[in-house]
Amino acid sequence: SLHDALPIFHKTLSQNIRASFEKISYETFIIFAETAIMIKGKESLAEEYLNLFFQRNTSKGQIYIRALLCYARVIAHKGEEAQLKAEENIKNLMKALSYVQQAIEIIQRPENKQKYAFLVYNASVCVYQIIRPMFRPTWQKNFTDIVQAIVKLLEEVDEPDHSWLCRFTWVLFHCMYDIDGKKAEALKVFDKIWELTKK
Repeated sequence: SLHDALPIFHKTLSQNIRASFEKISYETFIIFAETAIMIKGKESLAEEYLNLFFQRNTSKGQIYIRALLCYARVIAHKGEEAQLKAEENIKNLMKALSYVQQAIEIIQRPENKQKYAFLVYNASVCVYQIIRPMFRPTWQKNFTDIVQAIVKLLEEVDEPDHSWLCRFTWVLFHCMYDIDGKKAEALKVFDKIWELTKK
């Protein structure tokens, strides 16, 4: 499994970084970074692999988008590890979400939207995981812009998982309802959720 292969990969990489980049594909680096961020105690390896990737990568395709999403989770995890509270935590989460925003901007390009449509779901899951610890009244309004952008993209690519689209649109409803003067707009989002449940 990838979990078992992680120590072997890291040992190989540590022995000769330059040679490793010649022999190992960029996608493999990202796969192991995505694996490391999910294993307790191995999250720092994800950051190490991603930093190496960003130093050497020159293209902004699918692998780069996945790297941005993974790096967003690394930043969020570091804040959690540092036990950041309240405004400091929000500030760190917004920094994490800025990497998701970069990913979204690449996906939204006309030449990319169709071929990278499947990554919109990945981005939505990433955002959900990042904001969940602070998804509560008075704080959730901070996430409105990114959640709104993701909902729009999910609709544009015709996300086939309607239950997930409903759940994520529900997140948008709560974000907007948390903003003074936006409750009427939030209720329109709620109506949209009701329509989605009929599909």
